[in-house]
Amino acid sequence: MYDDIKKDEQDSIIEKEHNWTIIEKHEFFYTVKDNATGDIFTINKKDYIKPKGKRDPKASLVVALGLIFIFWFVGSLFLTFILGNINSYYAVICMGQYFLVFGIIALLNKAWPGIIFSIVGLALIVIPIMMMNPQLDINWDKVLPLIILGAFFVIGIGLIIIPSIVKKMLNKKTPTKVMAKVVEVKEDHFDGVMVYSPVYEFYFNSKNYRIDKGNYSNVNVLKVNDIVELWINPDDPEEFRIEDSGHVAIIMMALIGALFVGVSLLALYLFLFSN
Repeated sequence: MYDDIKKDEQDSIIEKEHNWTIIEKHEFFYTVKDNATGDIFTINKKDYIKPKGKRDPKASLVVALGLIFIFWFVGSLFLTFILGNINSYYAVICMGQYFLVFGIIALLNKAWPGIIFSIVGLALIVIPIMMMNPQLDINWDKVLPLIILGAFFVIGIGLIIIPSIVKKMLNKKTPTKVMAKVVEVKEDHFDGVMVYSPVYEFYFNSKNYRIDKGNYSNVNVLKVNDIVELWINPDDPEEFRIEDSGHVAIIMMALIGALFVGVSLLALYLFLFSN
């Protein structure tokens, strides 16, 4: 895997980038000394050397998927425009399929907003199909606004309660607190922007853990030697959360949800009782 980097270059990269001195060399791991603290420990060599000219496969996958979704979205918009000139119902269904599939993929990746996208996408598919059915004797001029306002109300309620439910589930899943030290901050580029990913190290149940999730971001960037509180799953200590992670997002989602609920109720009142 590292044929394009000579052994001497590998060793030099490890020592220079991390301010370490290699004491013992083995095929897959090294024993190193931290020149700043004097600590001696073992590292897995492949975790610290990347082949020249090769990107992180995870980062490449994220970029590839992002491009696919962009082209898919643009294609859906273009097809929606074409279908809109034929039948407006077809145009709505076309956009619905995008939201539905996007929502399902988000749910498979444990992203709770996928629930909202799935509901919206399903509604955009089912309602036009029902409206095109001549056997359904429904006054859509009255029913359709109620369905739309009801959808806004449901989305608003979801934005208010779902983040809190997810937060409580995470709290139950990762109930144990440990103090972790940031031992490394990895750097990468994403669309021309420098992003960072902290590597944590902590001690739990007579064992040292080194966690590298590869979660790159340029928000609230940590520094080496920073001490943070991690809440871990005692059955799987590498599964963790940061206590305040998502707190601001939950508040923002709740405010947006309250706005959705308020607007939908006001519009419903005006629709039913204005005349």
